[in-house]
Amino acid sequence: MLNAAALVAGALAALPAQANQSLSITGYGLTVGPVFNRSNLGSVAFNPANAVRLVGDDEKWRFGVGQVGGRYEIGDASDVAGMVDQVTADIELAQTSDSASVAKTLATNINSVYVPALERGAVLSAQAQLSAGAPILFKSTETLPGVWSFNLNAQLQMRGTFRGADVGVLTRFSAPGASFDGQAMQVSLVSLADQLVTLQQAISNANTLEAAAAQASALQSLLDAQFASLPQADKDLLGAVVDYTKAGNKVGASFALRTSSAFDFKLAEVNQISAGYATDVSGWLSPTLREWAPSAKLDAGLRVNVYQANLYRQVVAFVDESGNANEVEINRNDAYLKQATALGLDLGLMWGDDHYQLGASLYNLNRPKFHYPNPAEDPNVANRAAAMALSGQGKLNLRDTVELKPHVVLEGSVFSQNKRWLLQGSVALSETNDFVGDPQKVYSVSASYNAERFETAWQEWLVPSVRLGLRQNMVGSKLSTIGLGFTWGVFSLDLNASTQRVKADGNQIPRSAGLSLAIAERF
Repeated sequence: MLNAAALVAGALAALPAQANQSLSITGYGLTVGPVFNRSNLGSVAFNPANAVRLVGDDEKWRFGVGQVGGRYEIGDASDVAGMVDQVTADIELAQTSDSASVAKTLATNINSVYVPALERGAVLSAQAQLSAGAPILFKSTETLPGVWSFNLNAQLQMRGTFRGADVGVLTRFSAPGASFDGQAMQVSLVSLADQLVTLQQAISNANTLEAAAAQASALQSLLDAQFASLPQADKDLLGAVVDYTKAGNKVGASFALRTSSAFDFKLAEVNQISAGYATDVSGWLSPTLREWAPSAKLDAGLRVNVYQANLYRQVVAFVDESGNANEVEINRNDAYLKQATALGLDLGLMWGDDHYQLGASLYNLNRPKFHYPNPAEDPNVANRAAAMALSGQGKLNLRDTVELKPHVVLEGSVFSQNKRWLLQGSVALSETNDFVGDPQKVYSVSASYNAERFETAWQEWLVPSVRLGLRQNMVGSKLSTIGLGFTWGVFSLDLNASTQRVKADGNQIPRSAGLSLAIAERF
């Protein structure tokens, strides 16, 4: 059976959204969101125009040594692993019970208690990102003056979602030598075997053949009424069982719980190579505007992204076709893999003066698309059957396509004369998905203190730069997170956690949390 505790632990331990909300975020952005900060070299991955202001007048180039980060998010229910384990135990109990009433009670309880809770809470997503020797920025002053930027990063996005379906009772009939021996049917929440026992007892206790026939006839009418809507094959099976019983023969029955419920797992391994160019276009401004804000600058930027993605998908059923716990492991072999390469185009503008900055970015202008494998082609019979059944119920899309939708992100900053104090905010104007289909539409607000403005380097270590931020996803999980970050010289540490908490393995944990480490240098 699917090991729930292992799945939860693996999702949380193994496995950060970027201004391009389809990607993950690390560095300062984990705390303050996708806003420009000269101390955050990683903000070149936000607004493409940021590159101009990241390389100072006295600098020729800058580069990042490396950054690594990760985050997780879980659904709105406590003790998901415990619930999955309980459902597994109930499935096994139904198989050892000799009573259809017990199986019926177990199925009813799972349908009313656990399926709704798991649909709400069994959502596990995680992200991780790693880059080394990037980004790289250098200034050109000749034919095409401006700043060129190059970035390379690898990231992992994972999502596991519980897809719930009704649990029914599978009754398998046994009568050695009978034509129906070993055949089975699923009758949802009906104690068929208990009724057969009642029929057998009625026949045995009747004093006369006429009384026995009357008892059999009454029960036959009840069965006919209950199963009038069944497929003909099931009616034929029931008819054979009832006739065999009315003739005085004993019919055995065993029970199992059947359901199409499954976990829908997606994993995206994404390698991104980006090349950008940004330049000061203040000369394009009208004389009136330049006179109104003589010290303001307008920068524009363009970025081309190349995405190479390995996309895995596996729908893992709770039970197999016989009602046994499904002994299937999550794996990443070629049967569950699709590879894709696509281009993405981003544009950006940044307007700023001595005490403020305003920016606008347009991401995924050309709508890059990626296709996941079809779980109806899974070589595992139980998984394939569950996927097709869930698709028929409208709970699962077999041909899942992730489209990185165009979206605009606005940002603004105000800062003190010495640039040590900053208030910043950003907001996405529209929704998009990440690579595993999680909807994203995020706003952020933050306050920062920049210690790098001190004149001596040793003071930076005594008084680090500090930032505090709030980020909120306005769609999907609608979670908000509070972040805190520090920078000592070239080293940055950021972490965040959601304000909502759930219970897992007996402990209260945030529904979402993240951590990022980054090193950047300048020359």
